[in-house]
Amino acid sequence: MKRLNVLWVCAVLSLSAFSAAPVMAQERVSKYCERDADIFCRHVKPGQGRIGRCLLRNKERVAVPCKAVLETAVYFIQKQFANVCHRDLRHHCSRIQPGNGRIMRCLQDHYDALSASCSRLTTQLTGYTPPSDDDY
Repeated sequence: MKRLNVLWVCAVLSLSAFSAAPVMAQERVSKYCERDADIFCRHVKPGQGRIGRCLLRNKERVAVPCKAVLETAVYFIQKQFANVCHRDLRHHCSRIQPGNGRIMRCLQDHYDALSASCSRLTTQLTGYTPPSDDDY
């Protein structure tokens, strides 16, 4: 579990708490979280932020250094997402109560109307892509 997408996954879960997140370069799991990822997330298939989401779900159980890394990543992801998707959030989701992933669901519901940068970031953070005609 050396290479994991901790920052991507942090973003998705952090959206539940904040409601807006952002694009960060794909990173390796911090050395401070490797042991926790092995303990709590060994059953999780790496990729698309799944390890990060797993670590966030277990945030109260991970070691203090890993918890600090997760909180820092969430903070920066939220700031970046708010910057990239600010207009889209204001236009499409201003009446949505933040929490429990409602903001991300709102962005997904309006995916086709989002700015290119916000839709790209939404896809990167959540793995969401709108269904195509080929899917039916």
